[in-house]
Amino acid sequence: MELTRIIHPVGQGGFYTETLKNNNGDEFNVVYDCGGNNKTFMENYLERFIYDSANRRKKKIDAVFISHLHADHTNGLKYLLDKVYPRYLFLPQLTEDMVFEVLFHNTLSGRTNVQEINGLITDLYGQNRDNYVATRIVRVNPIDGESSVDLEGDNNSIDLSAEGISDSVIRSGSKIHFGTPWFYIPYNPPVKPRKAVSFYDFIKTELNISYDFGYSDLPNIVKNIPTKTLRQIYASYFDSNHNAYSMTLFSGLMKPHYYLFECYSGCPFQWHCNCRNYFDCSCCDCRRTCTPNCIYTGDFEAKEYTSNLKEFYKPLWETLSYFQVPHHGSRNNYHPELYDSPIGGFISVGEKNKYRHPNIDTLINIHQQGCCPLVVTENPSTILVQHFYI
Repeated sequence: MELTRIIHPVGQGGFYTETLKNNNGDEFNVVYDCGGNNKTFMENYLERFIYDSANRRKKKIDAVFISHLHADHTNGLKYLLDKVYPRYLFLPQLTEDMVFEVLFHNTLSGRTNVQEINGLITDLYGQNRDNYVATRIVRVNPIDGESSVDLEGDNNSIDLSAEGISDSVIRSGSKIHFGTPWFYIPYNPPVKPRKAVSFYDFIKTELNISYDFGYSDLPNIVKNIPTKTLRQIYASYFDSNHNAYSMTLFSGLMKPHYYLFECYSGCPFQWHCNCRNYFDCSCCDCRRTCTPNCIYTGDFEAKEYTSNLKEFYKPLWETLSYFQVPHHGSRNNYHPELYDSPIGGFISVGEKNKYRHPNIDTLINIHQQGCCPLVVTENPSTILVQHFYI
């Protein structure tokens, strides 16, 4: 079995792909998040990614996982859906109120294609899912209470290489695979209400709206209201925390100590190496066991939900070697306990982003915890490619 992981240079966003080849030569492609610096940039990048440069054969995408619906993580999703028709699209299950938050937040982003992005979200979470009949849309429920991933048995095991799944909703902790020992395990965290009143009712009060409205009505409601006023409304409700529902994804071997593997350009300290097994990493002075296992985090709200995340992935936490630093290295999403296991990581960030990500104090603290992340920007030379033979 072979696994190629690519952290793509798309700037302020996130686009991560994995290609899995089983021992029969069958190939499966998985995507986590699909957004970048802007719509034009992302579509040009996806054009090169989708079509093989030698024969222009279109790439097959088996599964797309989206962490959350903010524009910088989704502005290439419609293009991907329209061009490739992925077999499955996995989305976090959201309440109606959370969908309004996404639409409102995207409106404030000032992106030129915000109407298209919000239109896609309205389709996916509204009544127009049939617009994407070629793709099976599956939502992942938030975790109910405190629980950990079940590594034993076939409970919640989903084989996408066979008939796949017909359910439109699955549980957090579902073990998704392609008939190989490599698994994808999504985690949609529990979300605590920010205030006693819903965001929807809060908007109605703040904007003095007396009638009920739907997702598609929001653009007309806010179009003549100054952006500064809308930002104040948003901030007064959410403060600095608005990524609580960001769905994470474990990618790897559930019991890596059962396998021998070789990795190339994958060691977080030395980029040309050969790690031959789980117990003995002789390729570098990392003082830890190396595995191919990784967690993608999107804009996960680490400050508030790190303990939940670690409890959920508890049986797998010590097997992690790679980690996506959440929210582009923002200090609002930093928690030191998040980096007590992974020894390597990556940060997706725009070279000249207005948020000044990644935060320098966050980077220093992550390194002090023993994690060694690389910064991947829109500069093609920063691309990170890992290849594993298992």
